[in-house]
Amino acid sequence: MFFANGAACASWAARIPDIQRLLSLEASSLGLSMFALGGGALLSMPVAGKLSARYGSGTVTFVLLLLLGFALVLAGNAGNFYELTVSLAFLGFCASAMDIAMNAQGVAVQRQLQRPIMSRLHALWSVGGMGGAAFGALMAKVNILPSHHFLYVAAFLIVLAVVARRYMIKKSVELSHHSEEAQGANGEQSGNDKGLNRAILLYCAICFFGFMCEGAIADWSALYLGKSLNTEAGFAALGYSAFSMAMAAGRFAGDHLIILVGRNNLLRYGSLLNAFVITLMLLLKSPWLALCGFVLVGFGLCTLAPIVYGTVSDLARSRVATSLANVAFAGYFGMLIGPPLLGMAAQFFGFAAPLALVAALSLLVFILASVSGDTDDDTGEELQLEQVGQSAI
Repeated sequence: MFFANGAACASWAARIPDIQRLLSLEASSLGLSMFALGGGALLSMPVAGKLSARYGSGTVTFVLLLLLGFALVLAGNAGNFYELTVSLAFLGFCASAMDIAMNAQGVAVQRQLQRPIMSRLHALWSVGGMGGAAFGALMAKVNILPSHHFLYVAAFLIVLAVVARRYMIKKSVELSHHSEEAQGANGEQSGNDKGLNRAILLYCAICFFGFMCEGAIADWSALYLGKSLNTEAGFAALGYSAFSMAMAAGRFAGDHLIILVGRNNLLRYGSLLNAFVITLMLLLKSPWLALCGFVLVGFGLCTLAPIVYGTVSDLARSRVATSLANVAFAGYFGMLIGPPLLGMAAQFFGFAAPLALVAALSLLVFILASVSGDTDDDTGEELQLEQVGQSAI
């Protein structure tokens, strides 16, 4: 499911230039359509949390993957700006709603296996993104229309959905896990609802700033290398590629690192690494050092989302889907408003300014993660159990 979601999102992104050309859209019109994509994504999250809680995350994930393929086909067959805008709003809704449901399903699988797997699931999303982008580039190179390309992708998503459906955790199993945890924590949690809400709010803030950092690297790495360090376009494009590959590779190792050093420690160390590396990049102004720096920043950021989602699911106990929706809403909102805010900083202070803000935001994430250290105490015992479970398998 994670692979499929990443592949679908990347398939759309790879064909944006072709769709702009086919519909003769100006940059401003394309920007408005893309804004509808983000708006649909934000609107979906409260709905996805409620649907997952009511019908089970497996069923919701399955249905949304089918709808995601349909949304891609609609976007590929849009004939004008208005049709594209509506179809992109629907695409954003389906992709982000599925993100919530599949993460809730991932939490259920993790509890069933008694060992951490969230980081590797997010790694599969990254791999799916790279695969979808590569296939999209191939389709563009051989002049396959986006409408046909997206039809192929939709067929692939249908096959994946049907195959994966039989392996998903059913709602009854999810409910049994939630009820057992709720009964076990009922005495201590009854008087701690306010503390729980504050802890989840804290992780919402971490997700907000962390996703803003990730979006900033995606948007400004090539511009920093090309404009501030005067590199060629080909070299400048390597910045985000290096960052993305490091994110994917780091996530495959993330679950083992969580067992070794703990979730909160890994979150703090990664944020501190990001702040230090970006500051060094800005001071030394070396293209090759900057390229290596983007690799290290990818490693530093790669486990933020899996850690936050995993920790919040443990804290929320029986309210996993709705709590994940709140955290994801904060993260996507940060990614949505980040580009215009960082763009204004670049306008006034130069193309290095967005990266300087990423360093500052990374320090802020480090502080928030340090403050949240006491909320992670409850998960320490779970991690020990997970480690025992892993060694037994």
